[in-house]
Amino acid sequence: MGALKTDVPSPPMHSGIRRLLLLGAGHAHLHLLARLAEHHPADWQVTLITPHAAQTYSGMVPGLLAGRYREAEVQIALAPLMQAGRVRWHAGRCTAIHAADARVQWVAADSPDLHTQDYDLLSIDTGAVLRPERLDAELPGARQHALALRPIEGLMRLWPDVVALACTRPLSVAVIGGGAAGIETVFAAAERLRRDGVPGATFTLVTGGPEVGAGYPAAVRQRLLRRLRGAGIQVLREPCTAIDDRGVHLGNGALLRCDVPVLAIGTHAPAWLQDSGLALCERGHVLVNRFQQSTSHANVFAAGDVATRDDWAHPKSG
Repeated sequence: MGALKTDVPSPPMHSGIRRLLLLGAGHAHLHLLARLAEHHPADWQVTLITPHAAQTYSGMVPGLLAGRYREAEVQIALAPLMQAGRVRWHAGRCTAIHAADARVQWVAADSPDLHTQDYDLLSIDTGAVLRPERLDAELPGARQHALALRPIEGLMRLWPDVVALACTRPLSVAVIGGGAAGIETVFAAAERLRRDGVPGATFTLVTGGPEVGAGYPAAVRQRLLRRLRGAGIQVLREPCTAIDDRGVHLGNGALLRCDVPVLAIGTHAPAWLQDSGLALCERGHVLVNRFQQSTSHANVFAAGDVATRDDWAHPKSG
């Protein structure tokens, strides 16, 4: 198996490590919290910084959109895990990492005041984001006129309004993004609005490329196309170039009129990584080895969409 990276001095794993700082409550950190509930080393002080008291399981969000689950069923309460694992919680968001000083700056969820937190070990599992300034440059009008899958909390807050509107008149929904998230979302939206809304709703998947489900085997892609056709979902392979109050502008100059544009596109690395001092990939994510350990700082780990492996080009889920 080999050993962890050793060219940067690592602190000893028990007697020297007192402060483990967790940023975010992603899937990897949820597993870690569960393990800490089973066994918490006596000399560890563990702190979690995350803005919400519950973590939404993203894999169940399409089922939530489809109306198969209630909101409470797709959320994992953090308090029982933190209490059982003796983990301290700061309700807030990271604003800066100073890797050279082993220090994180964060802001509370309910206050603009800045705080600092020192660490011996840092683990980052915050997920990726849609950065407003990047989104404005890549897809003009999207921030003002489209419903985005990220952040999930915003999607969950606004989706009931879409369902309520669908009960008053037929809606036209355009999901932008031909990956797994876009495909799941358009199927979920069609299931929910056709069941609970007035008849006549239309659904379009704007893939932005020749393939639906690019990266999957040909047989899977063909089956997806059959399922989309069978569900009466239109597939457009033109890229989306802009969104306004009329609908979605396509690369061929056409305008797809729609009531609800939904963004299921690639996400961005958090802006606070840029000046962290950590080694980053070309897209700004934390560069890690096969142990999810920073390639530049041995006391920093990262997992999920905020990280990129240096030995394996894996797709982001968001």
